[in-house]
Amino acid sequence: QRLILTGIAVNSGFSAVSMLFSMKMNASDFEFAAIWQAGSIYNANWSFIYMMLPWIIILGIYLYKKVHLLDYFQLEESSIVSLGINLEKEKRKLLFACVGLISSCVCVAGNIGFIGLMAPHIARQLVGIKHRKLMPVTALVGVFLLILSDFIAKTVFAPSELAVGIVISIIGI
Repeated sequence: QRLILTGIAVNSGFSAVSMLFSMKMNASDFEFAAIWQAGSIYNANWSFIYMMLPWIIILGIYLYKKVHLLDYFQLEESSIVSLGINLEKEKRKLLFACVGLISSCVCVAGNIGFIGLMAPHIARQLVGIKHRKLMPVTALVGVFLLILSDFIAKTVFAPSELAVGIVISIIGI
């Protein structure tokens, strides 16, 4: 409960700082920042893909090689340690790899958080809890959700376009 309240307080603080910077921007920069914060891929192009690709390949392969550890993490901590796994060290490595992978995606598309919440749950319903199958299926489900949301954002609200993050949030609710 205390962690939740701390998270809410930190979020409020960062939102205030973000609002302060937003108020100091000119109109075109503000529009770009607002669309990026809502989550949008309309401005993405191949140069962004080329920048992201090394991160996705290197960190994706690293995470897939460590996928067996995620199955062990479902056990009790004492059981994991008895298997000879340095739990804290492995958690830290996986966390840094995930943060790097997510950061490369967020810098291009902005905050499209509901995909990260929905895709693993949908994939788990499709293939079960074994992470060797779950990780690639989660990625494919996430791509499908993004493409579906982009399609809806461009066609349902035509001629104007809605940000993908808003559409995926509506789907997530």
